[in-house]
Amino acid sequence: MIEDYRSAQRAGQRAYRANVARGQSPYLAVLDDILTDVDIVAQEPLGLVDIPAESIVGTKTAGRHTAFASNFMPLLDDDTEFAVKWSNLCDAHLEEGIHTPIIAFEYLNKFYVQEGNKRVSVLKYYEAVKIPGTVTRLIPAKNDTLENKLYYEFLDFYKFSRINYVSFSRLGGYAKLQALACKATGEAWTEDDRLNFSSLYTMFSLQRILLPPVQPAVLCAGRRLTGPDAGRRTFGVPVGVPLCRRLRVHPDRGAGESGPPLGRGENSGRAPRCGTAAGAEAQF
Repeated sequence: MIEDYRSAQRAGQRAYRANVARGQSPYLAVLDDILTDVDIVAQEPLGLVDIPAESIVGTKTAGRHTAFASNFMPLLDDDTEFAVKWSNLCDAHLEEGIHTPIIAFEYLNKFYVQEGNKRVSVLKYYEAVKIPGTVTRLIPAKNDTLENKLYYEFLDFYKFSRINYVSFSRLGGYAKLQALACKATGEAWTEDDRLNFSSLYTMFSLQRILLPPVQPAVLCAGRRLTGPDAGRRTFGVPVGVPLCRRLRVHPDRGAGESGPPLGRGENSGRAPRCGTAAGAEAQF
């Protein structure tokens, strides 16, 4: 549909102008450029992964990266071969869906596309939440930066949870999240755990979008809205500090205990243990 292409192109042009006004690159990030001075100590094949669409931020190589704005919306004219292929892919998605996984690299829990840029563009245009992809993880050497330390905490968390859509801006967040999930340190998540957590994450995400903005001091980590509402209001990761603070999760209490549940005062007593119906309600 050429009209869809033009609509997506307008969204790309808006993002282009906004980035130029901020003095930022208006195009997709290029992983090969980012890694120029980075010491990669390991490559880990992750296999087929559901990639959070908002975490796909760029392309592996510089080829054709200027065909897209930084939000993956197309920039080329609507009379180009590129526009025709994009429109055809759009039609195929509406008729039967896009099923072929992209090929991507993960670095610092951001994803860069090697094959399938137009697929990502179309799916982002239709506000897909997750995009299937065959992923290779690039692990940098340890250093003293906060970003690096946070990433290594994420790697430990991912090893047991296989959750890739939660991020924190402070150290210790993933350990608290492991406790919130009623999991001991190093205890693997089951498929049911992942499905239940995904449902809860979605619920809290919707609450964070619909409720008035929270003061920055309350936020554990900032995330950005994507899609048509990307006027870019920041909100906290649903299971980050806004939840952790109110649940008062403390690692020394063990994975199965937390402080006051939501809506109760600080001196109201200890919350029910995980594994009980009341504990599950207080937990989230």
